[in-house]
Amino acid sequence: MRGPLEPRLTGLRPRPIFGRRPVPPGRNRHLTRDWERAPTVANHSTAAYLRTLGLLLHLLALLLVTGAVLEVVATAWPPRPSLIQWRFGFEGLAAQGVPVTVLGFYLALVAAVLRRQRVGLALLGVLAGLAGAALLALTVVFALDAVQTFGALRLEVVAQVTLANVRAATLDLFGAVLLLVQTVLCFRARRWLKPAGPALIVGQTEQAS
Repeated sequence: MRGPLEPRLTGLRPRPIFGRRPVPPGRNRHLTRDWERAPTVANHSTAAYLRTLGLLLHLLALLLVTGAVLEVVATAWPPRPSLIQWRFGFEGLAAQGVPVTVLGFYLALVAAVLRRQRVGLALLGVLAGLAGAALLALTVVFALDAVQTFGALRLEVVAQVTLANVRAATLDLFGAVLLLVQTVLCFRARRWLKPAGPALIVGQTEQAS
């Protein structure tokens, strides 16, 4: 039982001194400050790690795409598009480099998202769209050349050449589709990374008031 002059402290909380929150009993004040500051330090460390990872992915993507393109150009040089044999060789080499090129483009997409590069996403989307359209055109030309030369093939090599043509056309077609899909993904990611507008600030102001 309480006396008549004993203050009733039930439900009262200790007030902070000089703007600091009271430290619960049994908790070290220095450990509490480090624990409160830990999320901010972790966020900065994670952001720096993601930026570094994005830079490495950019370099890897550049290496893959540049290596595939230079290999095709060096093998097919000098260009002779009027010769159907040259066109067949060029289309076959381009089809072999499609998987590596598409992988490089998607690595560049991931790197741009990690580094929050809105301009880089727009540029990558345009390049992916151009590359996809070029692969679609190459697939059409390759199909026309295959139909044109099918009648001149010897009987013993018809099956082998047909399988090679189907493989090359499939790689070109799937690569074109993936690159065109990446164009859409780039611009959607760019919109997702758009900074918050005035509506969010107004909402925060109303909530604060």
